[in-house]
Amino acid sequence: MRGRGRPQASRYGSAEMTGAQHKAQLTRLLYECRPHMLDRYTVDELLRTHSKVPRREVEYLLTIARQKRAGEARG
Repeated sequence: MRGRGRPQASRYGSAEMTGAQHKAQLTRLLYECRPHMLDRYTVDELLRTHSKVPRREVEYLLTIARQKRAGEARG
């Protein structure tokens, strides 16, 4: 009966990432990327790779990351 229902959990934890793990990964990506890459990211592009994070949360995280970069650039 393999291949049906939920994915099998590995020995090291869950087989799939949770929504919180997707959010943490996205947050890290946004805060550690180079400024020119941050300007290129779009909400739709980020949603393709982080589909478990709600759209409004992706918009919020992207806005905050851009504001943080702008503040760092000013001084």
